[in-house]
Amino acid sequence: MMPDKKEDLDDPPAEGPILRWQTRVVLAPGGDAWHPKNRKVKMAVTVKELGLSKHQFRRLRELVGKRYHPGRDELTITSERFEHREENRKDCLRTLFSLIEEAGKANKLAEDARASYVKQRLRANPAFMGRFQAKIRKQVSNTISA
Repeated sequence: MMPDKKEDLDDPPAEGPILRWQTRVVLAPGGDAWHPKNRKVKMAVTVKELGLSKHQFRRLRELVGKRYHPGRDELTITSERFEHREENRKDCLRTLFSLIEEAGKANKLAEDARASYVKQRLRANPAFMGRFQAKIRKQVSNTISA
């Protein structure tokens, strides 16, 4: 007997889908299909599937706070801002994209902080600063005489 090797081609190569949607359908009595709970949309995102760097991941966790569940590595975004469910889905995606964009700035922030730290350490070292200033004076004198 051969094992079933069917694969869902829509899923990424990891364990499952990156985005999971959750909505409700509440049918109100009287034939009117409108109910306030019908517009709420909840989106869950597997964070490791987003491919963020270590600094970006930390920044994302700072931004989202309690909406991130570390045990499941899942970020939950909820929207019920608009009257229609589809608009709220788009709002969830816009929120996710803006969070990823903001987290993307973390690499630059970490690089700037690291460079600032190194510069401060070097400025605090008098032996290094003496050699550095002598080198600069030598370069300036060489360019003037040339």
